Amino acid sequence: MSIKSILIAGGGIAAWSAAALLAKQLPHIKIGVLETAMPDEATVESAMPSLREFHRLLKINEREIALATDASFKMATQFSDWLRPGQDYWLGLGESGNSLDGVEFQHYATLLHQCGDSSAYDAYSLTAQAARHHKFNPLSGEQQALGFQLPYALQMDAKRDKSILQDFARALGVSAMRGEIAQLELDPVSGNINALHMQGGGQVSADFFIDCTGSSAQVIGQLAGDRFVQTEQHKLLCDRRLDWVTPVQSPGCTSLKAQTTGWKKSIPLRSCTHQQYFYSSDFLTDEQALATITILYP
Repeated sequence: MSIKSILIAGGGIAAWSAAALLAKQLPHIKIGVLETAMPDEATVESAMPSLREFHRLLKINEREIALATDASFKMATQFSDWLRPGQDYWLGLGESGNSLDGVEFQHYATLLHQCGDSSAYDAYSLTAQAARHHKFNPLSGEQQALGFQLPYALQMDAKRDKSILQDFARALGVSAMRGEIAQLELDPVSGNINALHMQGGGQVSADFFIDCTGSSAQVIGQLAGDRFVQTEQHKLLCDRRLDWVTPVQSPGCTSLKAQTTGWKKSIPLRSCTHQQYFYSSDFLTDEQALATITILYP
């Protein structure tokens, strides 16, 4: 089948990322976004280095997008109190140590540990150590040409990033509409989607559909039928989240701190730090969670 049109369902950053890249790479195909409600869309993003490659593919200048999204540099993720209170582990981006004679570094680290070496594994990660000591500077072109590598990512305002991608995609001819999906119209022979029927009437057709509606799975969920099984024993344990903002702290890393009834995530931007507390409604009410955070982080 010749694909001449693609419809992306979803109103979040995933949908607009897909639209921007497809419009850039496939200029001969008509791209549309059906913006559905995204009630729990993230406000801040702790990205991986692959996002920088994504921006490079779009030819979006990294300095410009970093300034526009209040971004800070990320070199590692800090895990605190997960094994025991007071214990920290830093997961640096990129490799830890170097291979020697065809043997990867983790095998040497294991042998050193068995021989009594008490050094933490993250001691051999350049990015973890840089984050620990709040030191970072992008490598110059000359340093990169010599083979030096220092992986890093961006921590950024997700809503501003989404706005940039929307403008980028629309400039390439991507169309957008708003609506909520009622049901799918399937081809009786192939089982492929012919159209999306909308709440309140009307339908949207395309040759190819992409579901970016997140956990609501508004398209793929209808296709899956009873293949997606949801039971109490499989539900997400930490099913609630509180968000708040504090002054800038601990630049260079995203931190995840274990709590007695959940965990806290801190993502520092240049102007502030976004805090998120994930907890289980089986053990805490929303009021108790708010009181807990107020006491722990006044």
